[in-house]
Amino acid sequence: MNKSHIYEEYKRMGKNFMTPNVKKYEAIDNRIIELSTGFGFDNKLIIGVSEFEYDSGKLESTGRGEIFYTLKEANRYYKQLLNS
Repeated sequence: MNKSHIYEEYKRMGKNFMTPNVKKYEAIDNRIIELSTGFGFDNKLIIGVSEFEYDSGKLESTGRGEIFYTLKEANRYYKQLLNS
């Protein structure tokens, strides 16, 4: 699967209601790693890091997504997923 097709599938997924503001994302092989922000139910900033995998014709969450409260921690996990 080429990167442009994976990006198109990613765009079709829509936004996460808790972290709708995508700050960065990258395609690695058949995966997309995303870092996005939003506000929790307590109205405090949250940063989400998500991983999606393209398999069998669709892009699905790998279940390795995490929520963080500092950008430093979120960026560390984002880089960890990129290198896994």
